[in-house]
Amino acid sequence: MQSDIFSLGAVLYELCCGQGQGPFGDRPSDLRSLAKQMQTATARPIARVAKLIDPRFAAIIDRCVQRDPQARFASAIALRDALRDHIADERRRQNRTMSMRTWATRAGALLAGGAVAWGTSLWLRSQEV
Repeated sequence: MQSDIFSLGAVLYELCCGQGQGPFGDRPSDLRSLAKQMQTATARPIARVAKLIDPRFAAIIDRCVQRDPQARFASAIALRDALRDHIADERRRQNRTMSMRTWATRAGALLAGGAVAWGTSLWLRSQEV
């Protein structure tokens, strides 16, 4: 199970960083070198390579690719829960941002409508004179 969590973390790491950018640096060309790298190297934090990654998502990936299995998620369910929580938080953040955008758009439309009405009333008054 721990190897599956590590493997998923490695796939997510490469998806976020680009091909050939694994948790331990450049991907070795042969399996023996890869196995040695995994046994001796420390995974570099994904945020060093993928500068724009969300810090909470980066922490999830970093935890998956720890060399020590005890430092990884205890189970696939624990990993799923962490990802689910992250997605829910991200949706809430996007909804708040959307609400602010909607409010700003409506306020802008109201101000524009008010300006048109005010300008029209000024123009009508100038026509009466």
